[in-house]
Amino acid sequence: MRGLRNAAFLLFAVVGMSGGFCSAGPAHYKKASVCAVLANPKLYLSSYVAVDAGVFADGMHGIILTDKRCPDQGLPLDFPQTKADKSVSDFEKATTGGGSPGTAGRLVFGKFVGKVRRDPARRRILYSLLSVQDLSIESLPAKTQGAGPR
Repeated sequence: MRGLRNAAFLLFAVVGMSGGFCSAGPAHYKKASVCAVLANPKLYLSSYVAVDAGVFADGMHGIILTDKRCPDQGLPLDFPQTKADKSVSDFEKATTGGGSPGTAGRLVFGKFVGKVRRDPARRRILYSLLSVQDLSIESLPAKTQGAGPR
């Protein structure tokens, strides 16, 4: 009987520890909005966070995640050298290349999974991108030159 009890205890300990390790990875993350992260970054610092967001890139100063609910703010992206999956490099190529600088002429949206951190040098909030899901890139219609308002 004692052996069975010890085996059950060991099983619960192993299951409990493996669940603890799994929850630290990006597979388990908090869901938030860009606005929520920017409004209260302490809640999200050092956490894996998933946000549905738009993307703005001017082709020179980096890339930020945007949300129409807080239009004058953005969450700056950081591209880590390790731990990011292939979707991040594909996303970076799609937003920095393609004929025009940044996202000019395109609407870019997606679900972004990353880790919220504070830049030690500038003390600003950054979002270290680990994965991009459901990426949508739509070209804006070209404006007709010379045509006035109708």
